[in-house]
This record gives sequence, C-alpha cells and structure tokens, in this order.
Amino acid sequence: MVELYRVYYNNIRLTMADQHILAPLGLNSNSFINRQKEMDSGFVRQIATELLHYEIPGIEVIFAGNDISGIHLYVANNDKITCRDNVGFAAIGVGYWHANSQMMFAGHTRRKSFPETLLLVYSAKKRAEVAPGVGQATDMFAIGPTLGSYVEIGDHVIANLERIYQIEQKREQRAARRAKESVEEYVQALTATKPAEEQAPPLPDSGGDASTDKKEL
Repeated sequence: MVELYRVYYNNIRLTMADQHILAPLGLNSNSFINRQKEMDSGFVRQIATELLHYEIPGIEVIFAGNDISGIHLYVANNDKITCRDNVGFAAIGVGYWHANSQMMFAGHTRRKSFPETLLLVYSAKKRAEVAPGVGQATDMFAIGPTLGSYVEIGDHVIANLERIYQIEQKREQRAARRAKESVEEYVQALTATKPAEEQAPPLPDSGGDASTDKKEL
C-alpha cells in the first residue's frame, strides 16, 4: 500500500505540474521533452527546475497494518515516507506535536501492553486537542494480532477512557498545585532575611577598649 501511494502520488504530481506549468505554454510532458532542441537552453532549464520543484497541496497519511512478519507503521508526508515500526507510534495533523510528546514522555514502545497503549493513545489525542482545529470527537480502532483483523473501539469504551483520563487529569492538577506551593515556599525561604543570630554582631559601645569588646563578643 505504501508503494502504491508513492506511485499514485508521483503520477498526480506530474499531472498537476503539467497543468500548471506546461499547459499555459501549449506544452505537455511529451512535447516539452521532444521539442527541447527548438527552445532556448535557459528557458529549458527554468521550466525543468519548476517541474522538479513543483509541490502539490500537503498530504499526510498513516499506514498501519499487519502481515506474516508482524505489525507495521508508516507515515507519508507528501512524497517523504518513513517507517515507524521501531518507534511504535505515529501522529499527523496540526496536533501531531502534542500527541507525539505525550507518547514520548510516557516512554511508549511497541512492547507495551494493549490496555496501557489504549489509554495512552487516547490521552495523546486529548493532549492534541489544545492545537487549533483538532476536534473533541474521537474514533478508535485496533488491528491485529491475527491477519486481517480489525476491531472498532466502541463508544462505551471511549466513554470509560474519558472518565479515567479526567480522573488522572485531576490528580495531575493537584500534584502540580502542591509542587507549585512547595517551590514557592522554598524560593521564599531562600530570599528571606536571615535570622538575627546569622547576622553580623553589633558594633561595640563607644568608650570601651576594642580588644576587650572583641573578647566579650
């Protein structure tokens, strides 16, 4: 599927480049190649450069599936395709950074248990909702471990995940408040005026012997 995506992406890219760059000049890919000897070399280089660097609207796709060798995960960002099998997770869209951060902070690997992964993926999606444009509705599904298996995560499961997530959020908020209070008290203690016994001793009374005053101090 990933290789098919690459083939079709390149075909569509060439078609759109022809329409936007060559068609206004009365050319297409074949005529441009066949008539290059009739054209100015600078013009040919310019058009060739525009064709090579032509970009179509951004496309992001996650490919996830399993075969006889196991579960596989790929991410396509336009024509750049990366395998995420070893990483064990992937995210795309405007909230991808938040989702990836949640997965990395939790130390997720492909060897984590299904229940732990289920909650973590849901939490990563909830974290991504802070990004503009990410909606609150959530759909989830699972593939594997058998070939061709696909299971939709029911709404009742997602509702329970939301309940568990909110409980954890409240715990984190309480812990954050306690940490904030502790550090505020610590900083105040560091910057507070030193106690009287830690300050320099007062100067001796006038009229006394300096050496005697020092001994008394």
